[in-house]
Amino acid sequence: MWGQGKTYGLIAVVIVIILAFASWTYTQQLSEEREARIASLLASPEYAHCLYDESTCPQIIDSVQVPNLLGIAIIIISLVLAGYLFKSDHTQQKILLELRRSDDSHRKEEQSALILSVLKKEERKVIQKIREQPGITQNTLRLRTDFSKAKLSTLLKELENRELITKEAEGKTNKIYLKREL
Repeated sequence: MWGQGKTYGLIAVVIVIILAFASWTYTQQLSEEREARIASLLASPEYAHCLYDESTCPQIIDSVQVPNLLGIAIIIISLVLAGYLFKSDHTQQKILLELRRSDDSHRKEEQSALILSVLKKEERKVIQKIREQPGITQNTLRLRTDFSKAKLSTLLKELENRELITKEAEGKTNKIYLKREL
């Protein structure tokens, strides 16, 4: 999923590349300009005796370093910003995903509570026991609920007709499962 933070991060990276190229071009231009000025200065008659030392030659301050450092600083700051935007987008995606999961689980809990609220007390007891042990045999369920065979069989038939449970024959008994998660 391509988020807004990633888009901004990509824009920041493109801007960094453009700034880096502009900075490099500007530095090259300044360097060429500096070399041309030094050459013209040394070609003048008053500096013909220049031996490239402080006493005989005028000192030219190297101003090329300032744009280099400024360009590097801008590039580093922009890359950090782009990284932050990528990371924050990833974090936001995680938060949104967690919120969706939370909403889904709350919805399931509400549906479960609604379904259980319309059931009779005995039916709720049967559903709770099946929920605790999916695939419980009908005989074990009878022992855990303290219902007679006839009453349990009737309750299971009603729940099966409402499509809340399924019976799976296993030998002389049935395994009982919830048809959907309650």
